[in-house]
This record gives sequence, structure tokens and C-alpha cells, in this order.
Amino acid sequence: TQELTRLRTELAEELKGQIATGKVLLNEEKRGLVIVIVGVAPLSTEGVIVRAEDKPILSKVASILKKYADREILIEGHTDDEPIASKQFSSNWELSTARATTILRYLEEKEGISAKRLSATGYGEYRPLASNATREGRERNRRVEIVILSREKAY
Repeated sequence: TQELTRLRTELAEELKGQIATGKVLLNEEKRGLVIVIVGVAPLSTEGVIVRAEDKPILSKVASILKKYADREILIEGHTDDEPIASKQFSSNWELSTARATTILRYLEEKEGISAKRLSATGYGEYRPLASNATREGRERNRRVEIVILSREKAY
């Protein structure tokens, strides 16, 4: 739709530095506009956290999302295919879901996005962006996708 194209243009302008470095990708799909943030919400000794360097990205995204308050937002967590070695998470499914819910909570609690608009899901290693055969590919697969759903796909 025209609205999603306008939204993509706004996000591309706001995030041009992160897009240029490959930290953020924007994709228009049938289901909506997908904002891919590579390496966000990593696993640390404290659990899954939003790092200080990722907060400005999320703030820019949130400021634009607030202008489109009628759009529902799906947050998807992803991992690479390396087995998780953590006492906190028994599999990549749990880790990917924790990534998604960490971003959901951040957008709701810190950025003021209505919880009624938000949902989260985890896909583990099952929807890779790149090959897991290289370190760079694995890094790209450890990501969160924020999907602004098209009106046809909203629940």
C-alpha cells in the first residue's frame, strides 16, 4: 500500500547509517513492512538484553511507529543454528522467543508503543537470512524482525 511505502521511506531516511552498515534491513513483503535488526538483543550473562548501542535504533523505529498507531506490529526473534549452551534457555526456540519479547517489552515500556498493537514469536534457527557455515552468516541470523503488518494481515 501507499502507506507502507511512505513508512518505508521514513524509516530508510531515519536509519540510513545503520542500513549502510548492514545493521538494519528494510523489506516490503505481502504481510507488511519488515525491519530487520541484526544482532539486537544478544544473550549475555544477564540474559537477553537490549544493548545501549541498539536503543537509538529502536527509538527511531518507535518514533515512526507512533505515527501509524492503527498498525499492528509483530516482533520475530531468530537465532543461528549453533546449539545453545545456556542454563537460561534449553534451545534456540526459547532464545529466539526471548529476543522477541525483550524487544516487545522495550518498545512498550520504554518507547510507549501500546501493548495492544504488539505480539511476539520465536523461530529459532529455522528461517535463516544467510548460511550458518560462516561466522558472518551466523551473525546475520541472530536478529529480530519488526513487522508492521499490512491491513490485510492484521488480526
